Amino acid sequence: MSLIAKFEETVARQPDAPALVFEKRRYSFAGLNGEINRLAQRLVGPLYAGRDEKIGILLRNCPEFIVSVWAALKAAAVAVPLNVFLIGEELAYILNDCRARILISSLDFARELLYLKDRLSALETLIV
Repeated sequence: MSLIAKFEETVARQPDAPALVFEKRRYSFAGLNGEINRLAQRLVGPLYAGRDEKIGILLRNCPEFIVSVWAALKAAAVAVPLNVFLIGEELAYILNDCRARILISSLDFARELLYLKDRLSALETLIV
């Protein structure tokens, strides 16, 4: 059984059970799965993240990080989590080396990403 299938089984069995608690935010399995599915559909729909597509994820520890990793998995893509403490050239190197066409990030990193935008050869889409 795959990790996704096991998660879906848990969602079906315990939809209202707590799946994730972060600060004052609580997500049930059904609620978390809904967030994951919305992002996964966006990735495979308009953005066409196909099988083995690399998706960079530059987020601090937060529920959106969990949603992004699971959405990449559901899209049959490869999640590339990036260390938030990397500096510009290190980020550019990793994103270029893995040929990430899509990057999921937050406004926390907007200045750094704006500075790097001309150095990111494969990047086409930034999701904030």
